[in-house]
Amino acid sequence: NPQDSLLPRPVYSPRNIYIVWYLGFVFMLLFSAYNTAQNRISEIYSQKLDLSYLGNVTLMVIYILLGSTNIFVGKIMDYLSFKWAMFIATWGYIVFLTAGAIACSCEDDRSASYCSEGSLVAINVVFAAILGLLACIIWIAVTGYVSALCDEGSKAKYFGIFWALVQSSQFLGNI
Repeated sequence: NPQDSLLPRPVYSPRNIYIVWYLGFVFMLLFSAYNTAQNRISEIYSQKLDLSYLGNVTLMVIYILLGSTNIFVGKIMDYLSFKWAMFIATWGYIVFLTAGAIACSCEDDRSASYCSEGSLVAINVVFAAILGLLACIIWIAVTGYVSALCDEGSKAKYFGIFWALVQSSQFLGNI
């Protein structure tokens, strides 16, 4: 196949499997925090701040932008290495978690100006939009990075390890 010559050929190294374990562990921690915070923040919106719609609105913004911006990721990845792309995209999750921390700070005392309904909605929608724009980059970058670490014979094993760790964040985040 002529396209095979265009694909990068990974240099096998026993170290690569440790990189995949490390990457999977880091993603497990990131998404344990994100999934837990997302659930807790939605609870605070509806039960403590009387903003029951805000959790759904932020998720809608995230996933509409995530889905619609995937067509541009290829061009973005032309300018970034996999590592830099993952680093930059991780900030989308951090920004979104910051919006949740702001909402949590309003749980007991709503007197701050950023605790008004309009401010909370604006902060959360803008931060959700940032996450939606950056989230597609992280998934393309991590897939490319893991692919670059393996050959055809180890691809299933490497992706199995990575995704098993990432999906365990669902369990770990709910403990």
